[in-house]
Amino acid sequence: MLDLKKICENPDYYQALLRKRSADIDLSSLVSVYHENIYVKTHLDGLRSQRNEVSKKIAAIRRAGDKDVSLEESAVGLKKEISNLEEKQKVLDVNLRALAVVLPNIPHDSVPVSYNEGDKVILRSSGREREADFELRDHLSLCTELGMLDFKTGSKIAGSQFPLYRGKGAILERAILNFLVDKVTSKGYQLIIPPLMVNERSAFTAGGLPKFKDQLYHCDKDDLFMIPTSEVPLAGLHLDDLLSADDLPEYYTACTANFRREAGAYGSKERGLIRVHQFNKVEMFKYVRPESSYEEFDKLVSDAESLVQDFELPCRVALLPTSDMAQQAAKTIDIEIHIPSQKRYYETSSCSNCEDYQARRGNMRFKDETGKIRYMHTINGSGLATSRLFASIVENNQTKEGGITIPKVLVKYTGFDYIASR
Repeated sequence: MLDLKKICENPDYYQALLRKRSADIDLSSLVSVYHENIYVKTHLDGLRSQRNEVSKKIAAIRRAGDKDVSLEESAVGLKKEISNLEEKQKVLDVNLRALAVVLPNIPHDSVPVSYNEGDKVILRSSGREREADFELRDHLSLCTELGMLDFKTGSKIAGSQFPLYRGKGAILERAILNFLVDKVTSKGYQLIIPPLMVNERSAFTAGGLPKFKDQLYHCDKDDLFMIPTSEVPLAGLHLDDLLSADDLPEYYTACTANFRREAGAYGSKERGLIRVHQFNKVEMFKYVRPESSYEEFDKLVSDAESLVQDFELPCRVALLPTSDMAQQAAKTIDIEIHIPSQKRYYETSSCSNCEDYQARRGNMRFKDETGKIRYMHTINGSGLATSRLFASIVENNQTKEGGITIPKVLVKYTGFDYIASR
């Protein structure tokens, strides 16, 4: 949520900023409703004050044993006028909220302006892309043959694009998660095991509602949403809280399954673990003071990047353009890993600074040293999502004999250093 007072007092300036994200953003309706709402509220305050004065006069006259018919008629008229305006105000409040909640966050000055999602800026890269003297296989065919992945049974149980890990594939997936949790918590993030379902307010606070409701799995009877990422419950940890300045920064992490409807057709290159409805992820989340926001963001990006480097995978760090960021983000940097069979890089961590956008939605504030109450800034990033990471590990560590060498950092978690062909 944006600061509506600021926007509506200087709409041309903020419309220009928001149009960096989408050329068709128009604030005219929002500004009109906002000012009409202010007028109605001001008029209501005046009428209520007038009603109170009339009521006091009528009471005084009655105590004196007298009656003023015209004054009482005035009170009835005021009551009716106030009631009508209160109904109008309710409608205006609903309309104003509907216009405000769909607005994206204002992009940070460092974000490249583009309406083409492919116009990301590669900031740096590390590691060498895999070269082999044999034909590299894709992770789906290799893991199916090795008995590590079983999409056929997963489809039978739940539907297409629900992975089922078997045997050493399941052990490898668990090993990746255990390593990531240990590494992230060693960096000072407090481990949280949150609910996998959230209410509407939590989903709204994180930024998924109302815009992306069709991408969320919803349980109608209970009006709860399956989490698309543990960013959502972590963004709800401080709903309506007022923290002290000494409480910040706060670092949290969670390791959860995540669920996304991912509406639309799947391409041939999105087979296997590239795009699935359920996947595992370790999330990093920070609540910070505004003045340290981007320093903390850079640290989180560095934390995510170091995790990929621990697996000795080729990766690159990409700054997303305005058109490719999530609604709640002011700046997003992706950590991408190379998938040899695809000959391309895929995101395994998306790190975003949401500034005070989520905090305004969730009424999450802190009192600074001067006693001033301010909104916190929130920062999130994957540390990491395992589906594409699993695919990259498998494909980059496959051998000519059809097996898979386990990355050194995972051996103590798997208990084996090689998965042999059967």
